[in-house]
Amino acid sequence: MGKQKSIKAAVIGCGRIGAFTKRVAGEISPASEFPVNHCAAIRAAPGVELIAVCDLNLELAQKAGQSHKVKNIYTDFKKMIAEQSPDIITIATRTAERPDIIIYAANHGIKGMHIEKPLAINLADAKKAVRALQKNRVAISYGAVRRYSSVYQQTKKIIQSGRLGKLNRIIIEFGKSSLMWTHPHSVDLVNYFADNSEVAYAQSSFKFNKKDVNNKKIDLDPVLDFGLVKFKNGVSGLITDRDGRNTGLICERGEIWIMSDGRSLRLKDNNGKIRNIKIKKGLSGTITAISELRESLARKKPTSITAEEILKEQRILMALGYSGIYNSRKTALQDIDDNFTITGRTGNLYA
Repeated sequence: MGKQKSIKAAVIGCGRIGAFTKRVAGEISPASEFPVNHCAAIRAAPGVELIAVCDLNLELAQKAGQSHKVKNIYTDFKKMIAEQSPDIITIATRTAERPDIIIYAANHGIKGMHIEKPLAINLADAKKAVRALQKNRVAISYGAVRRYSSVYQQTKKIIQSGRLGKLNRIIIEFGKSSLMWTHPHSVDLVNYFADNSEVAYAQSSFKFNKKDVNNKKIDLDPVLDFGLVKFKNGVSGLITDRDGRNTGLICERGEIWIMSDGRSLRLKDNNGKIRNIKIKKGLSGTITAISELRESLARKKPTSITAEEILKEQRILMALGYSGIYNSRKTALQDIDDNFTITGRTGNLYA
């Protein structure tokens, strides 16, 4: 059997996530979860070749190209797509810019996309992007990359085995964090472990200045005090403000905890006995996400997340935002107006 031909990849957005995130001294996440940035993950993914980078800031694009040994540098993603014809792109721009890039790329021959989170700043834009992805049958992976990490996948298999009985609660401990910047990860983990079940309602609480908020727009990135996603099957997803980057799965016959973003995996039975579970080795979540796109294009294999599921998670984010401005009102996903917008602004920066 001959060697599989590499697929060509290009990165749009050469900021921190696109090109420059790296592990630093004191980093809580284990080394196995790196590389995280798109350029490095593409270069580390078997059978994928990084052929171009693009950013509106030419200097930043050039810096990314130099750092990742890429000669094709662009400030116009449309020109890049026309001249380089990549098989896949990754999108690491600001959130508000993503839908237009997704729609254009889907309509101009791009067959795979790794899309950073969240998908959009409102449901109207998110729906347009999803329609383009579905119409053109684009393979997708998502920037909430913990679902692609081996320790999270290993944990889900333990839950699905039934050895701990029915799953009752999912607890996310990501500290006092912003809704649009950090909590797409929280929402994705809750939805991932709940098997993408139907949502009954969402609730949240956060502090805000009334000048930044009305029933049409939240012009900030709310820092949650808590968030709750209640599924119709009885499972609860609780987003707390506790630190640690821990994820807990509370079941009928015990608990399993992913500690410190995957440094350790602990099983606690109902008698309080705790034991460590050996973590299976794997590639970083971002490399695995990119590799899923390669497999999808090469073997017509579906990726592990659909555009519809990403849209659902966008609805949950919007419902959490809406609940918080109405005194933690229980908010059904269908109650959110398509044009209700969360800008993700922190000072002069946007998620």
